[in-house]
Order: sequence, then C-alpha cells, then structure tokens
Amino acid sequence: MPSEPYLVYDAKEVTDMFNNMQNRLRRAVLRKALVEAMAVIRTEVENACPDDGTGALKASIRVRVSTSSDGLRGSSRLDFGDQNLIAARTEWGHVMVTHIDQGHKAVGVVPPHPFIWPAVDRALPKALEVYSATIESELIAREGL
Repeated sequence: MPSEPYLVYDAKEVTDMFNNMQNRLRRAVLRKALVEAMAVIRTEVENACPDDGTGALKASIRVRVSTSSDGLRGSSRLDFGDQNLIAARTEWGHVMVTHIDQGHKAVGVVPPHPFIWPAVDRALPKALEVYSATIESELIAREGL
C-alpha cells in the first residue's frame, strides 16, 4: 500500500493558506488555537495559585477569547472574575489599614507573592507550541493537506 508523501510547507506557504481561507473558517481555526494555548497557561496558573483553604481564587480563574470577524486578529485574557482584587493583592502585596474612628492607620504590610506572571512565563513556550500545532493541524484537517 503506497503511502501519501508528507509535504513540508514553509511559514510563508502556511500563512498564505491561512489568509486564503474563508473568514468563518479562518476565525474558527484562530479561535481554537487561542483556546488551546490558553488552556496550557490556565493550567499552569491554577497549579501555581496559592491555596487559602477555600479554593475560591483557583475556582474563579476564567479565560476569554475573542476574534475579529475576518479571523485575522484575536486576543485572549485570563482573569479571576470577582476575585481579581484578591489576586492582585496576592501578586503585588498590599498595606493593611485600620479604619478606627476614620483615622486611617497602616498596621502592616503583606509582602507580594507573585504567582501569575511566573506561571505565565513558564507556560508560554508550551502554549506557543500548542498554538502553532493547532493552526497546522486545523489547516491540514480543513484544507485537506
């Protein structure tokens, strides 16, 4: 049984194939690639998330992905929903203040515990690999390459 020859495309050819797809298909490919890449980053952030005993911070992590109508631009965002303030205070630290008799007084400093940026830095190389592999596999599947 003869096997199909495996074709290797360079970046320009892959880019041209992507750009020549219908907008709706291009948008679906881009969206899937962004979602899968962000799943890698989300997992790393979840693993690095400090445990406060309730799990509320880890449970609040969410990812939003959007693409332009032509499928040429997209963005993704990871946030903590209603726990954004807690995540920011944990990441960057904060000053504890009392409000006794409206005389605000600093009573302590909570040092920063960076976990978001280091997790994203660790996950980024793998996320970019997943992004590229998804684009490539979707082009092969959808364009019959």
